[in-house]
Amino acid sequence: MIARLRRLGYNAPMMRLVRAVRTGIGAGLRTAVWLLLIMLPVSFVVLLLRWTGVLEVVSDLLSPVFRSIGLPGSSALVFLSSLLVNLYSGIAVMSELALSMREVTTIALMCLIAHNFLVEIAVLGSTGSNPLRMVVLRLAAALVAGLTLSLILPANLATLDTAIGTRVREVEPQNFTVALAAWGRESLELIGRISLILLALMTGEALLQELGVVRWLGRRLGPVMRVFGLPEETAFLWVVSNTLGLAYGAGVLRREVSTGRLSSVHGDLLNHHIAISHSLLEDTLLFVVLGVPALWITVPRLLLAFLAVWARRMELAVRARRTGREDDYRSRSLP
Repeated sequence: MIARLRRLGYNAPMMRLVRAVRTGIGAGLRTAVWLLLIMLPVSFVVLLLRWTGVLEVVSDLLSPVFRSIGLPGSSALVFLSSLLVNLYSGIAVMSELALSMREVTTIALMCLIAHNFLVEIAVLGSTGSNPLRMVVLRLAAALVAGLTLSLILPANLATLDTAIGTRVREVEPQNFTVALAAWGRESLELIGRISLILLALMTGEALLQELGVVRWLGRRLGPVMRVFGLPEETAFLWVVSNTLGLAYGAGVLRREVSTGRLSSVHGDLLNHHIAISHSLLEDTLLFVVLGVPALWITVPRLLLAFLAVWARRMELAVRARRTGREDDYRSRSLP
């Protein structure tokens, strides 16, 4: 197509834009297929676990852990639903429980850190990080956040009402055929939504790269990235992860790593941040509209992400010093 445009007399800027659009569409389609091959089997397995009652059994086993951090045992099912499905599922379960605002705030923060677990761990693993390490990091961060909030949240939050009871509650189908049909319908909607979003996102990202907007954004957000312990070139990916989330932002993340624009070391540092704190816009608003104070579910995530990145950097520096490769580490990972 580029050669044909050249023959038709189109100038270089136009051909650059066409090339960027073609690249973005191709990357979007490949990412959509990759993501759906992960999401659909996972969601089907979760459907089976929920329909057979296995999730409830597992949540009962986890109840002592949640009671130890000041939450009722039933909140384990909220966390487990968010972990294996998404935040909407967790909110649906939460709406069936009599939880105080203090308890809702605590479990909301835990779910925001460790939701859509299986899909997002796959994304993090494909962009430079050890999947097992990401599992431990997210679960540990969620538990630390829950325990900390249970100790420091104002006592008067326990007396405030939530808006969760006003939401439409999810009805669990009793017949597996009905449940399977509902899953199929939702999966088709998911395929369409993901495909359109990823095509638009990847095309937009390619155009922004071609126009130099990504480099401009990196320069503007550079000081913020340095505070977080992240290299400047992660600025655009940080914005994508905090506006679109990990699942929808997977295409851009994977493309930056696969093309070499982001090194595996820098990708790993970014993953230590966004594994704990991502989708600050949409996911936070889900709970804010229910009355949950934004401060208590935003600042702790950023603080824990800050600590996770700097701890990772210290670990890498110590390891490099022991192996005599400190100069190489500095050249690859320091902002």
